[in-house]
Amino acid sequence: MEIDIAKLRGSHVYLEFLSPSHREAIRTLAKNEVIWEFNKTLPGDDSYDAAYDSYFDAALDKNGLGGQQTFVIKQTDDNSIIGMTRFYEISPAIIRIASDQRYFTYLHDTPAIISIAEGDARLSMERELASGQGQRFDLLAIDAFSGDAPPVHLLTEEAFQIYLNQIRPDGIIAVHITNSYLDFRPVVAPAAAHFNLASVVIHSDGDKKATGYNDWVLLSHDKALIDSLSAAGTRLETRPDVAAWTDNHSNLFQILRSRH
Repeated sequence: MEIDIAKLRGSHVYLEFLSPSHREAIRTLAKNEVIWEFNKTLPGDDSYDAAYDSYFDAALDKNGLGGQQTFVIKQTDDNSIIGMTRFYEISPAIIRIASDQRYFTYLHDTPAIISIAEGDARLSMERELASGQGQRFDLLAIDAFSGDAPPVHLLTEEAFQIYLNQIRPDGIIAVHITNSYLDFRPVVAPAAAHFNLASVVIHSDGDKKATGYNDWVLLSHDKALIDSLSAAGTRLETRPDVAAWTDNHSNLFQILRSRH
C-alpha cells in the first residue's frame, strides 16, 4: 500500500511513519501515566527499558513486513510527539481512503500516534495477546455489522473474551449494531450475561441531514459507569429463542427484523 506523505499534514498535526528515530520520544511518553496506560503493561523494574525496546522493535518489524501501518503524530508548531490510538481494518482500500486527506482529515488532525493493524481485527488481537502485547484499551469500539454480510465471528462468546482481554478492567466495549435487516441486541445480550457485563443500548436518530439513526450497545464491568448512562438508553434484553452465539453456533435467520 502506497501512501502519499505530502497528504498526511493537517493544520495542527502531521503524520510520520514510525522510525528508529522516534524510539526515545515514545519511551518518554510511555512512562507518563497521565498520558498513557502503556507503562502498566510493562515491568516496573529495571527490565522496563528492555521490554519497551522489544515492543518498539516489534512495531518496526510489522511495519516493514506490511502487517500494519504505524504513524507517529507530531504537532506542526514544535514537532513534538503526542498520544496514541489504534485501528483494526481488514480492507487495504479503506485504509488508503481514510489516509487520503482529499476525502477525510481525521487521521491527520488527531493529536495521537496512529497505529493501523491491517487484517481481520479478531485475529490481529489474538496475535497481540499471544505475543504478550495486549493493548489495555479504555474503549474498544466494534463497528462491522451494518452491512448485509456481517462477520458473525466478531459476535461470539470467544470473540468477546478476546475483547475483554484487550481492555482495562473498567474499560468499555462499544458494539455498533445499526442494521436495517438484522437485530443484534439478542445476540449481544447472552454474551453480556455470560461475562457478567453491565450493558445499555444507546439510540440516536441523527440530525436527518449528515447523520442517520444509529444504535450502540455499551458493555463494561464498571456497573456504576453503565448505570450513569442508563437514562440516555434502554435495557439490553435477552430473547429465549436466541441462544448465545459461539464459534460453533450462529443463526442470522433468528434475528431478521420483521418488515410488517
